[in-house]
Amino acid sequence: MLVLTRTTHIRLAVLALTTCICSTLAFIGTASAATTTLTPTADTFAQQAAPSAIGGASNTLHTDGGDTNVDQTSILRFVVPALATTVTNVKLRVYVRSGSVDGPGVYFADATPWSEASTNWDNRPRGVGSALADTMAFPVGWASYDLGTAASTPGTYSFVLKGDATDGAAFDSREGANRPQLVLTSSDTTPPTTPGTLTANVSGDDVTLNWSAATDNVGVTGYQVLEGATLRATTTALTYIRANQAPGSTATYAVRAIDAAGNVGATRTVTATVPAATTTPTGFTHPGVVTSRAQLDFVKARLTLEPWKSALARLKSANSLGQAPHTDANVLCDNGSDNGPYIGCEELQADATVAYTDALLWYYTGDVRYRDHALLMLNTRSSNLRSIPFDPIKYGNGLLVTAWSAELFTKAAEIMRYSNSGWKATDIARFEGMLRTIFLPNVINGWKAGAVNWVYSMADATMGIGVFLNDRAVYDNGLADWRANLRSSLYLTSDGSRPATPPGTTFSATELLSRWSTRSFVNGQEGETCRDASHMNFGLAALTYGAETASIQGTDLFTENKVRMVAAYEFNFTYMNNPAAAGWPCIAAPKLGGTGYVLSGDMAYTALAVQRGASMPQLRKFVLAHRPMGTGVHMAWETMTHGSAGL
Repeated sequence: MLVLTRTTHIRLAVLALTTCICSTLAFIGTASAATTTLTPTADTFAQQAAPSAIGGASNTLHTDGGDTNVDQTSILRFVVPALATTVTNVKLRVYVRSGSVDGPGVYFADATPWSEASTNWDNRPRGVGSALADTMAFPVGWASYDLGTAASTPGTYSFVLKGDATDGAAFDSREGANRPQLVLTSSDTTPPTTPGTLTANVSGDDVTLNWSAATDNVGVTGYQVLEGATLRATTTALTYIRANQAPGSTATYAVRAIDAAGNVGATRTVTATVPAATTTPTGFTHPGVVTSRAQLDFVKARLTLEPWKSALARLKSANSLGQAPHTDANVLCDNGSDNGPYIGCEELQADATVAYTDALLWYYTGDVRYRDHALLMLNTRSSNLRSIPFDPIKYGNGLLVTAWSAELFTKAAEIMRYSNSGWKATDIARFEGMLRTIFLPNVINGWKAGAVNWVYSMADATMGIGVFLNDRAVYDNGLADWRANLRSSLYLTSDGSRPATPPGTTFSATELLSRWSTRSFVNGQEGETCRDASHMNFGLAALTYGAETASIQGTDLFTENKVRMVAAYEFNFTYMNNPAAAGWPCIAAPKLGGTGYVLSGDMAYTALAVQRGASMPQLRKFVLAHRPMGTGVHMAWETMTHGSAGL
């Protein structure tokens, strides 16, 4: 029979190592999930027939009983260390070399001291009490005794194996090939501690939660974030961003730690209030031309993270502070065919771009140099500009340059007006006058000739001017143009055999094929797909900017037109990624048309794919290849303002 003794003192595993006589490692911590396997620190056997024999060095241990003067018992010692979890079951396993019809029982040993070097039959410890476990059949191979929770707490334990059968049994000792094992199965019932200080930082309508780490007896595996009773996220980080909490609402957030066993710690709570959106008597949200306060604040809180970190570096590298404002009174822009002058056109666009660049840097960094320079650009233009004439022969690009510049000027002016910049009321009034009397007449009537980039830059510019002027009629005019031109600009096969004709025009199918320079119309084709990638993307960019402004102002054009917009982006960006891709419908091979095509895409991907769940692998590929996006014509800094992380 096997008998186990428990000493009255508790030892840790490290002590067992120092007291082990043999050269084999005394404690093996092979933890597999919630199982810890120990091997003996000592074992031996004693035999009645040779009472002075020492069995501590033997490769096998023996038990026998029932015969006169031939009894044999084996003794094993294990050191159970302090574990982080609670032991719920203990099993003793031995590898049987010579089986028995009735295997030995397992007992705790009495307190008699013993060692491998000195224990014999006469001075051996005896088993005490009832058997912890017994077995009948004891075949060759691994035999297992279920000891319940015996030896489940830290300490040094000795077991005696004592047999009843007369046929005897033998099993490997710790010097053998398969050492005896004490297998401890444990479960973790201790929950993690409460997370440390929990803070909530409100930026726009986003709430950033930060907390310090909790601890656990085994280890914290994550944190659950709740808003009220709703589980918002499970994260391993010590921070969580709750995007788009409703403006004007207060929410209670709770964070609690969890461990691998499923134990849940106590919660730490905090409340966060998102202020109501700024609106004017006409119902506009400000800033509200492409960038909202929520979007600006969202990025401002992440300037050390990608993609915004690299985008900010590129924004600063533009050296906007080194650009002086221009004072042209009359901006004269020919149609690109050298039929007229081109005076002040590029300068007007440059001033608008610098003003927007400065406005963003002022908002993100708080550097007053950018504030002052942005106001200088806006005020100089409004003080000096008198006209941007349009004539189809002499000044054919006057309308388009007006639109491009207005798109950027209104973005910049919205930020400066609603960011505590100190922009004087008199200067704002003069700037409003410039928009209403010089810019607006050139864009409010749209463009009837069908060029998509003209159509949507004018619609976008009109919407932006309407927001800045708090003029609902002007804004609604631009919004109506945006909607009215969509089916004649972006084609879906569900529209029929051909795109719709532009509002106010009548073109035959043959004429539309010619105007689109295509052999056929395919799903997602844009009116300038066959012209070149840059002009095509000029149009998609302006279309997206108008949709983003409308979204801020409460009209979700993205969802309303999601199928059409996604199809257009995916079709066109397939060929921007790979001009050799199959299915090209145009008469001429794909053309890039300069470098303007690389300046837009981030905003559309965020709006359609990230925020509204569209699958857009082609646009995603393009965006990742061209970040951080820069600036040109009416397109500017999309990665900075509308990029998304984790693509």
